Amino acid sequence: VPVFLILILLVGPGILPAAVELPDLRKPTRIVADSDRLFVVDGASILIYSLKDFSLLRKFGGMGEGPGELKGLFSFLEIRGNQVLVYSPGRLSWFSRDGVFIRQKTDPSLGLNYRMVEEGFVGMILVREPDGIYFGIFLFDANLKKVKEFYRYRHPFFGKRERGKVNAVEVRFSSYQVNADKIYLDQADGCIRVYDHRGEELRTICPELQKVPITAGHQKRFLDFWRTGLKEEYKVFGERLEFPDYFPLIRDFLVADGHLYVLTYREQEENSELLVLDLQGKLLKRLWVPMQNVNPLLPHLFSLYTIHNHNLYILRDNEETETWEVEVIPLDSTVEQKG
Repeated sequence: VPVFLILILLVGPGILPAAVELPDLRKPTRIVADSDRLFVVDGASILIYSLKDFSLLRKFGGMGEGPGELKGLFSFLEIRGNQVLVYSPGRLSWFSRDGVFIRQKTDPSLGLNYRMVEEGFVGMILVREPDGIYFGIFLFDANLKKVKEFYRYRHPFFGKRERGKVNAVEVRFSSYQVNADKIYLDQADGCIRVYDHRGEELRTICPELQKVPITAGHQKRFLDFWRTGLKEEYKVFGERLEFPDYFPLIRDFLVADGHLYVLTYREQEENSELLVLDLQGKLLKRLWVPMQNVNPLLPHLFSLYTIHNHNLYILRDNEETETWEVEVIPLDSTVEQKG
């Protein structure tokens, strides 16, 4: 399914241990680590692995309309306590941590990327206005009724009614994370706003970030990704792609282990800069991690890395063996930037 159709319906080297093969994976799009398990969204199925030895514990889900089945690809997964919430287009499904189906809500009007907040949800829906198309981020109650819109931004592909240019390096969604019933949302100014469960802003975190110019080498790398990883989208948007002078300040971010991890576009050889901050925004350290080609364009449809217990887990497609692998990188042992 072309990604743009999903969008319009609804974006100093470290230590590298040996990678572990996960031969059961076919087309993974998302990983989440929790406690002693790694959950991998693979097509319309979810696989549970042991974090101890990466043995496969269970597979559940699958494409379909029945109870416990998912309604499409690009599913989002969140773990809260003993339950797993899975979003698939038009459906929210709850499972136990062992993959046992509990209940579901089906609603064709559902947007994208729902996460639980207090007794309700935060989610993203398409908003059409006379001047173009937007994504609105809303709070919903327990019955999925809209309570409040607290942020919106232009659709990266269809932001205006006229055929405009498409930014070749910034087509991702504005990202939001939920941690301890607080919502963390990154914005174009390089800051992360923190909201409470009512959508009231608590604070703004603006890390010290450097603007990274886009070079000819960057352009080639991103165009190669469009041509190979987004073939259908390239057929539609290839002639409209343009490169700005600089990358966005924030490439992606995660909230985990009581820390805020901010990934930027700064690079050293094949490593990328990862900032580690506390939840008030104080910078603790800057690391180099091997993330150059991980989630280069759409980290919120294809989230192939996660952080848990101060370990960075990365899924990679080994083209030589044609097998997916997971790398585990201890962030506490990763070399810090100097100066």
